[in-house]
Amino acid sequence: MHILHVVASHGWGGMERAVVEVASELASRCRVSVLLPRGASYEHRFADEVTLHSLPEGSRRNPITVWRLARRIRDIAPDLVHAHATKASEMVWWASHLPGGLGGAPFIATKQNTRRSRIFDHVRHVTGVSETVAATVRDPDRVHVVYNGVRVRGVEPQEKSDVFTMLSITRLDPYKRVDVLVRAMVDLEFPARLLIAGEGSERGRLEDLVRELGLQDRVEFLGLREDIPELLSAAHVQVAASTREGFSLGIVEGLQYADVVLTTPVGGAREIFPERFLVGTKGRSGHTPASARSRREAAHVGVDPGAFAEAITRVHDDYGAYVEAFAEVKDRHRARFTWKAITDAYEAVYASVLAGRG
Repeated sequence: MHILHVVASHGWGGMERAVVEVASELASRCRVSVLLPRGASYEHRFADEVTLHSLPEGSRRNPITVWRLARRIRDIAPDLVHAHATKASEMVWWASHLPGGLGGAPFIATKQNTRRSRIFDHVRHVTGVSETVAATVRDPDRVHVVYNGVRVRGVEPQEKSDVFTMLSITRLDPYKRVDVLVRAMVDLEFPARLLIAGEGSERGRLEDLVRELGLQDRVEFLGLREDIPELLSAAHVQVAASTREGFSLGIVEGLQYADVVLTTPVGGAREIFPERFLVGTKGRSGHTPASARSRREAAHVGVDPGAFAEAITRVHDDYGAYVEAFAEVKDRHRARFTWKAITDAYEAVYASVLAGRG
């Protein structure tokens, strides 16, 4: 079996990591190729057994670009094409409708988030990274749900600080609402600090907010890190305030390494975590997000600094009980979210599609 993955983004985030991990794990079982943009920041992360090809440059809606993509796929001659996220899925879908198409190879598209995207209503074979994502596709019963995962490794026990420490693992984008976590620090009545691991367009604005609130000694930006398991193990609680997720790799890492996770009930979080670990009730602080879109989303999921401050305080005041309860969640779920288990699930989908049953 020869699987071709197609991805159209240059940056490094959860979706790109998923492609790297699935392709690399799958390459130990069958032949794997990947079409990705020239100079993509993650091209060096694939296993040596994965064959890389350059995606044709140009707009996804340019007929010449799509024609070149179709010809390149036919030259690679895979048994099945797997496109990831909206842009790549649109390009492959249009390529499949040109004369000669994909050379007879069936096509799977993976939807990564809950934003409406009509292309997934038209693709015959769709996978979604959570039940919540699947529900955003017309006729969700035809969508195969395959979660994302993490590559698990051993971590030495980390000594915890005397200061109650929270860790956020996130891309610094507006909808991740890191500003909510920063503002929540103002309402905490005990020594605490917030560590933020990630980069993105919002970093400058967030650093300004930290200075404005006088939190320079309590909030630290760590940038991109490769030692996330150790950081999670050393923190008291992992926090995530996103208003929109398909299935967060950050909280999956929390299932493996964190003592406690507090997250908004978005995407796959509500499919895994009991209510006590979800921050979904609007709090008292009265802070409102900047944009109208964010206000609607915040009202829906309760993304509010006061709500987070209250939840963090509850964990702080009864930490042992929360650690014990979260250990039960980890024991119940974490084996489901390794890349081996996820690749097994994708292989089953591939076999079903190739056999004409998908």
